[in-house]
Parts: sequence; C-alpha cells; structure tokens
Amino acid sequence: MNNKRLVISLAIVGIILLLVATAPAEAALKLRISTDGGATYTTVSDGGAGDFNSDTGAITYIGRLGVWDLNVATGVGSAFSGPGSIDLNSVNNSSGAGTLVIDFTETDFDTDFPGWSMLFGGTLTGPAGSTVSARTWANDSNNLFATESLIGTLGPFGPGAFAGEVGASASVSPLYSLTQRVEISLTGAGQYSGDLNLQPLPEPASLAVWGLFGLMGLAAFQRLRKKRRNQAS
Repeated sequence: MNNKRLVISLAIVGIILLLVATAPAEAALKLRISTDGGATYTTVSDGGAGDFNSDTGAITYIGRLGVWDLNVATGVGSAFSGPGSIDLNSVNNSSGAGTLVIDFTETDFDTDFPGWSMLFGGTLTGPAGSTVSARTWANDSNNLFATESLIGTLGPFGPGAFAGEVGASASVSPLYSLTQRVEISLTGAGQYSGDLNLQPLPEPASLAVWGLFGLMGLAAFQRLRKKRRNQAS
C-alpha cells in the first residue's frame, strides 16, 4: 500500500470511529415540574402530551403551576447536546412566595466517562431570602429521575446574576441515566431565568486512540509530501 492509500485508509477509519462514537442511543427523556412540596406537578415525555418541541431528543413545557403563572422549560438530550451531555434551561415567573423544582432526565447512556463538568448560570429576581440552586446525578439503575450518585451541587444563589461551575466524577457503568434538578425558592413574587449544562470530561482511552491516529495520519502525510518533493526534483 502506497502512502496516498495509507492516508485515505486512516481517514476512513477515523470517520468510522467518529460515527460510532456519536451514534445516538435509544434513550427515554422526561421533564418534570413540581411545586407545593411535590403535591402539584406535571411530567412531560419526549413527543408526548404537553411537549411543545417537535424535535425528538428535546422537550419544551409551557404552562402554569400554582403561583408560578409562567413556566417555559426546555430539556435538551444527548441527541443534540452530544454523548454524555444534557442541558436544562428555563424561564419561570411567580406571583407570590413558593418553591418550584424542575427535573430533567435521560436514560441509556452507554459510554463510561471519567467525570462531568457542571455549569449553572442565570438571573434571579425576588425579595431578600429568595434562592436558586442546582444538582445533577448519574445513576447505575438507569431509571428516570433517579438520584443515586451525586455529580455536583451549585448554589444556593441569591437575587441577581449568578454563575458557577464544578467538575466531579461519578461511579457508573453503562447503561446509566443522568438527571438534572433546578430548585427555585422565592419569598415573594419574582422570576428565574437560567441554564444548567452537564458536559462529560474526555475519556483518557478515547484521547489516546484519537491521538494515535492523528500522529499516524500526520506521519503518513509528511512522507507523502517528501516523496512528491523528491519526484519533482
């Protein structure tokens, strides 16, 4: 096999590995919003009743729940966020004091990552004593809304703009589920607007494989350039 064919072969292998690594799993997604200590709640499945998002792999809920007169929450699964990643963003307005809990969950993650990076930011308006916080979990049971292995906690944050990031590991093995939770507690009328993002840390083994193929491709390309220069001279 000459150098040109070697470069082409390595490129094909790299594309195949990329397609395998990014192939979406047949996962279940659900979004749940609750208040009054869980007594009042609504649960929305991907593509089910109450889902205002037509895309498979993402859920959008729009509605009213108790004193929370405006709720627009979107959970984005790994089909859009990438393998091992989920995202929860929401705008919630309350006409009075109360606590709102927003949960987003996805099952059937089949890649074992060394850990995750959790990012949480947004704006909270409300009287003194109002707070917002976030938590995420990885769950070997692969159940929806499971809270087994805590990945991280951010907050509580008080009124005003806020942002935080934490990286942590969680002991799980495929298949497993991921769950996000945002808890908003207002002492009076107010509003929350923010985003909770969970991203996996790279696998050392994956980095080594891609690095190896990158080096092999670079070496083959350099040999091909050298051969062409010698032929030209």
